[in-house]
Amino acid sequence: MLIIGQPKSGSTSLLDTLHMITGWDKGQRHSGRQRRRVWSLPHQSMVNYSVYQFQEMAESPVIFKRHAPPTPHNFQIVRDYEIKCVILLRNPQRSLEAYSRHRNPHGKNEEKEWTDEEKANKLVLLEKFYNEWQKLKSKDHVMIVEFKDLVNNPTDTVNDILDFYNLPELNKVVLRRARYSGWAADHMEEE
Repeated sequence: MLIIGQPKSGSTSLLDTLHMITGWDKGQRHSGRQRRRVWSLPHQSMVNYSVYQFQEMAESPVIFKRHAPPTPHNFQIVRDYEIKCVILLRNPQRSLEAYSRHRNPHGKNEEKEWTDEEKANKLVLLEKFYNEWQKLKSKDHVMIVEFKDLVNNPTDTVNDILDFYNLPELNKVVLRRARYSGWAADHMEEE
């Protein structure tokens, strides 16, 4: 199972929730070829993937979560090779705001100070991530999930994902909060 998540879209919480429900392992690292970072957002997994890597992640009974940017390379592979995946997206401005409320590994809030130019550059990348992946909305092998739907109606949203993968649905779903996500502060203001 492959989740392509926009940074700060709740993708780690979704990964943990699906892991708890299915019992499938979480694919934290992908073995194989050396990867090269292609975007400047502070996520180590923002890289181009090969057809083989995308296929292996999508077809495995392991849940993989990746912040795969919609580079022409990644976009073409997901579209043309019909890589089955869930794409989790969030309002780009809200994602940027969530970066400023990031929690460090010790659970402390860290306010990030960026120049106006740095904010503008990051917002452009987040908008591109959101807008480009949205273009696959009509494809049968892609399920677009909005962060606001995930937090406002987790049971229906997670059941839609389970149905997409032909897995049994549940009566009630409680999202797992990622350890360092600042989850409560992030989702309470979502529109």
